[in-house]
Amino acid sequence: MKNNIINRILACIICYVVGIFFVHSQNYDREAATRYSDQWALGRNKDYFDYTGQGGDCANFVSQCLKAGGLDLSKGGDGNGKGVDTKKCIKTVQNLHDHLNKYQLTKYILKKSTESDYRTESSEMEMGDVVLYGSSDFPYIHSTFCAGTGPGGKNVYNAHTTDHFHKSYYDMSFGSGIAYCFHFKPPAHCSNCIQDEDEEAVDCGGSCPSCDRSAPNKIAYDGTTVPPYSVALEGISIENTRLIGDVELVSAGDIEFLANTEIPAGTSVTTKSTMKKSTIAGDCDVLCNELPISYCVPGKPIRVILANVNRYNLYVYRLNPSRDWYLTYSQQNISVGYDGSHFLPWNTSDVTWGEVLWVRIVATGCKGDTKEYNRTTVGANEP
Repeated sequence: MKNNIINRILACIICYVVGIFFVHSQNYDREAATRYSDQWALGRNKDYFDYTGQGGDCANFVSQCLKAGGLDLSKGGDGNGKGVDTKKCIKTVQNLHDHLNKYQLTKYILKKSTESDYRTESSEMEMGDVVLYGSSDFPYIHSTFCAGTGPGGKNVYNAHTTDHFHKSYYDMSFGSGIAYCFHFKPPAHCSNCIQDEDEEAVDCGGSCPSCDRSAPNKIAYDGTTVPPYSVALEGISIENTRLIGDVELVSAGDIEFLANTEIPAGTSVTTKSTMKKSTIAGDCDVLCNELPISYCVPGKPIRVILANVNRYNLYVYRLNPSRDWYLTYSQQNISVGYDGSHFLPWNTSDVTWGEVLWVRIVATGCKGDTKEYNRTTVGANEP
């Protein structure tokens, strides 16, 4: 009897360890998932089922995005494939909720309408994360996918049924009373800037994101949504498409606007065809370097060194009379030169001598990895 009990305990421990290994062993490419989300937010991929009119396509769409990022959803909501269709997507909100909570490496953040900040997005949410919505009567109603930051530095979300492209968390939460926020997090060793555990190189490979995160060779948008930022090695083409919002296209090859491409008035299109192919291919190091930053000389731009950074979001904060920080400037998707030497695009003309500034930079490296830098600088005289 005693041996049977010990055997059962050992079996449970083994099952637990195997389950933990499964959760930790998946690599999630946030950028690939987001590219897919932006491409198909207002369309349907014929390689998958469409559940519009059959309870809604929102969970199925988010599942497709997660699959594009490299996640395996086959365990479903119960570990045995509950809610998974033959395309390996999860088609209901509840099963997607249970799967993300139990079988993926996520941080689970629950927000309810009884809380004063319910309609304020969790600060931990970022590109590639997922928010599900419900109410007290219907706990699982809607699924949305975080597509990165939009105007003003706020996150934007994509969804199906009803289809939405780059809507705010505030807009998405309207009419619901519960928000289930899932922040995907790699194992801690994937961001310590040393090669350890099962990594193939510094902070990549094994249970960390893949070391090979190069851009696709070519991208062709044909009747699909063009995301705000696209990068490809050998070329980008757009046809039969109406652009929605500002876009930036980067390639070492041709960038082509073909038949039936509509660019609405007021839409900004930036094309860059001079980036080195080696940089686009991710032939560089992950973002482990520090961030050298110069003093702020009033009227002159602040100089930083952004080695291995492809683009970044910038936030500048100043102190009010009560010594509280407030955001004075923000800009998204700023490109960086090849050598990393860069001047921040913020007008410093009214900075005073001795004034302390907080500069926050959320950088995306040429391998697709991200890192947040927080630095302070001081208003100073010309050196």
